[in-house]
Amino acid sequence: VADRLDRRTFWNEAKAHFGKLPDRERFIIVSTVLKDPPMTLEQLGDTYGISRERVRQLRERGLERLRHSMRDALGGHRAAPHHG
Repeated sequence: VADRLDRRTFWNEAKAHFGKLPDRERFIIVSTVLKDPPMTLEQLGDTYGISRERVRQLRERGLERLRHSMRDALGGHRAAPHHG
């Protein structure tokens, strides 16, 4: 039960912080990480009129912002659910 509550807390925090990302970074992360099938960097580059490399950079920046935001919110603790 405690593990389930920890995961629920983690995902609630993640959703709150995810919503704070800039729209473009959030869309790129959703499109490349959470969507099935994921969009390619090239497809997203065509959508935004930018290079695949720039899409990759924006995805990485968004993920890093999310990690930092979550780490700060969780008091410097690991910002990932514990499996096991």
